[in-house]
Amino acid sequence: ILLEGAIAADDLVRLNGRIDAWEERAAADFRAKAAGDNAEVRYDDIVNQEPSLVELAANPALISYLREMIERPRLKSTWIAFKWRGGETRLHSNHTPSITHNFYHFNGQIRHNLLNVMYAMRDIEPGGGGLKVIPGTHKANYPRPAGDSAEDLLVELSMRAGDALLFSHDMAHCSLNESDAVRRTVMYTYCPGVIANS
Repeated sequence: ILLEGAIAADDLVRLNGRIDAWEERAAADFRAKAAGDNAEVRYDDIVNQEPSLVELAANPALISYLREMIERPRLKSTWIAFKWRGGETRLHSNHTPSITHNFYHFNGQIRHNLLNVMYAMRDIEPGGGGLKVIPGTHKANYPRPAGDSAEDLLVELSMRAGDALLFSHDMAHCSLNESDAVRRTVMYTYCPGVIANS
C-alpha cells in the first residue's frame, strides 16, 4: 500500500533538516568502506538516537492500517538507510513459505506478523533504489528454486518524498540504486504485541 503524502510538507522539511546530519555521518562511513563493499550505510534503532523520528512511529496516517493488518501492533525495529550508486538489498523475504503462521487469515481479516513501513525522505525515481517486489509471493506455499534471481518478476516502486510504503516482509523484495542520487529512507517494522523477538 502506497500512502502518498504521509508526511506533511513542513514536517518533511523539518525532519530532513535533522537527517542531513545523519547523511553527513553516513557519507564519512561510506568513504571508509573497503572497495567492493555494499554502497549503503544503515543505522539501526534510529528512534533511540534521533528523537525527531519517534513521531513517525505512530503517524496518524498509518494507525488505521496498522490496526487492520496487525493484532495489537507493536513497534519492532527502526533504521535509517542511505544508498549510493550500487547500494543494494538482495532479494529476500521473511519466513514464507516455511512457517505458516507468519501470514494468515483469521475471522475474515488478513493479518501480518511483520509489516514494514518505508518512508521516502527524498523522491525515489525509477532506477533510484526503489523497492522491487514480486507481487503475491507473501502468499506462496512453495520455495523459489535456488539460484533463481526472478528478475523477470520484479516490479519497481517509485515514491515521492513524504510517501510511505506498507508491505509484508513475507513478500520477496530487494532494491538497487542505479542512479547518482543518494536514496534516503527511514524504516519502521511492526509485529503483533505477543511477539517479543526483539
